[in-house]
Amino acid sequence: MFSCERGLAPIRLSLLIAFPAVWLEALSRRQTALRLVLLVGLLAVGLLVLVAVRQLVRFELAMDATGDPMSIGDPEIGYVSAPSATTHRSHQATGVRYTVFTDTRSARVDGAGLESPPSVSLMTLGGSFAWGHGVENEQTFTSVLGASMGVDVANFAKAGYSTLQSLQILRRNADLRPSVVIYGFTFADLRRNLAPCAPSHFPFCMKVPFLDLETGVPIVHVPGTETAGLEAKREKYLEAFNSGSPLKRAAIAPKFFLGRWKKAWIERRVAARRSEGDSAAALSYLIGELDREARLIGATLLVVHIPVLEKPVASPPEALLGALRDNGGVVFEDIAQSVRPLLETLPEGSLVLHESDGHPNAVAHGLIADQIREAIVVRDLLTRR
Repeated sequence: MFSCERGLAPIRLSLLIAFPAVWLEALSRRQTALRLVLLVGLLAVGLLVLVAVRQLVRFELAMDATGDPMSIGDPEIGYVSAPSATTHRSHQATGVRYTVFTDTRSARVDGAGLESPPSVSLMTLGGSFAWGHGVENEQTFTSVLGASMGVDVANFAKAGYSTLQSLQILRRNADLRPSVVIYGFTFADLRRNLAPCAPSHFPFCMKVPFLDLETGVPIVHVPGTETAGLEAKREKYLEAFNSGSPLKRAAIAPKFFLGRWKKAWIERRVAARRSEGDSAAALSYLIGELDREARLIGATLLVVHIPVLEKPVASPPEALLGALRDNGGVVFEDIAQSVRPLLETLPEGSLVLHESDGHPNAVAHGLIADQIREAIVVRDLLTRR
């Protein structure tokens, strides 16, 4: 009789012989596919690194500064102008060049060694539009006001400052007892009041105070000791970028990209806690505090809306108008209102530093000073004490 076992035996034997070969062939194919995937992955990572390094090597800081440091860390305000400093600033893209002099209080002055008077009639607060980015100090609307009205002035505005930082600066220099406190508002203040990092070209978070409204009660978060070493960080990046050496730039690549990532992560983490309407609520609270602090020293708060002076000129945002309604009695002046018809008669870009830089130029500062002076005279603000 025919035996199945006898018939199957050769088949089993052939399978036992063939299986390792099939298995090894399959394994070899899998390993080849894995190697291919790994190779593609490594090539992709290498390409990304190459692009990143190339970007870093070609990266240019929008601003170059020589002389004394522009800013120093401050545990309460985040950063302030370095006192008694002389700094020459130049912007490669726009060709804008100017010199910043400060006194022992960190206020901007006309020359080295000059000091703000022990008391002033006008004190200016705000960001770069009020500080005078791109123009010499004597061309800023603060200095023009002082010269045209024959009064002493102090310019405590600072590039990148928020409404909150302006309030802190007012409290710190309240002993100057101005008659009028001018706060130059720009649209960027709405974001800055809630942001933990200052606006900066540098690839790291310059910690600044910010307002937190998550609980319904305004809480000010101050940077504290995290501002230590700010000048050293800035100088390290300036040295690498200004050296022109690709090798020096490549050497700071890890810190450069890690700093950018960390800054973005910090900003996203804080932004996730915000609610709709927080920027308006923060501005309303801070303008109320500015008004209260001004009244405590016998001064009048004058809020000045300074938009980018190009067509079409932006009107004051509703958040600002709402803050003024919430704090009745605050004097308000809208630069857009008077400049808008004038711009219709001027060539494009007549009142800004450059087509890529909307800060007011010297001519614009003169126009702003004229409007503020009229507001002060008409309302008799210097004698309201």
